[in-house]
Amino acid sequence: MNFVSTLMCALCLLLTHGVNAQATKKARKNTKRFITIRKPATDWDIFQHKMRQPIPSTTAQGVMRYGKSFLGYAYPKPTTDTGQQSGNTPLLRPIEEEALDVNLKKFDCVTFVENMVALTQTRRAGSPTFDNFKKNLTNIRYRKSVIDYAARLHYFSDWLFENEKQGLLRNITKEIGGQTFSKAVFYMSYKKDTLYGNMADSATFVAVQAVEKEITKRQKFYIPKDKIPDIESKIRDGDIIAVTNRLEGMDIAHTGFALRKNGRVYMIHASSQHHKVVVTNVPLADYVMKNKAQTGIMVGRLN
Repeated sequence: MNFVSTLMCALCLLLTHGVNAQATKKARKNTKRFITIRKPATDWDIFQHKMRQPIPSTTAQGVMRYGKSFLGYAYPKPTTDTGQQSGNTPLLRPIEEEALDVNLKKFDCVTFVENMVALTQTRRAGSPTFDNFKKNLTNIRYRKSVIDYAARLHYFSDWLFENEKQGLLRNITKEIGGQTFSKAVFYMSYKKDTLYGNMADSATFVAVQAVEKEITKRQKFYIPKDKIPDIESKIRDGDIIAVTNRLEGMDIAHTGFALRKNGRVYMIHASSQHHKVVVTNVPLADYVMKNKAQTGIMVGRLN
């Protein structure tokens, strides 16, 4: 998932003036003007650059600043339902040992949100080191900071729930007019034989299935898509937007940050459609309304 950017060397001709016809027939000398080709920045290089930016006064200000600075960064190459890159022979992904994946060059919608929050937390801390960034990312991404496949917050309503428990945010969906969100969550266990290689491990399957049952039992709220215009004024810059969906067994289809512009709320997000980090070209209410698979939103406010 390395992002590679190369520069081509330009070829210029050195023209000389001849003093007679015979001189003009002589081969003219060619010289090459070489441009230094910079190697792709590493995650550490990108991190160090971001840490040189001014300290944000609030977490919301930080995620907005960092989010905008990553506009245009790539979205990972699409995969098939078996986890293989498109065009490859579909094969079930092997069981892999879980490890913290740090990638500041490419983002999906969830890792974009996670990384912007972790960068902000790290910059606002007294010691903005790469190790602290990884610790913050671990705390955000995994239940009780345990790096394990079953402990990863795969379902985003669960991500909101767990990060609210540790004081990172407040789920404000209910207080701004949310309605009950009653939907069973079971997509990962249902797709265990085709989508998630690690689910083939029996202990992991049992652990994930237990989490799904717990998420399903929780009282949850959402703003139906046709009600978003009514509550738009209550959404602030940097609020986390989680888009609910019709997919059976799944709670959240997409996520990003709210961005107020010209009196409306847009969303800055890592887009699979545009293959990069972008701002929606229409207000959030219109963005959700025109997608038949999307049903509404949940809203988390960073502390």
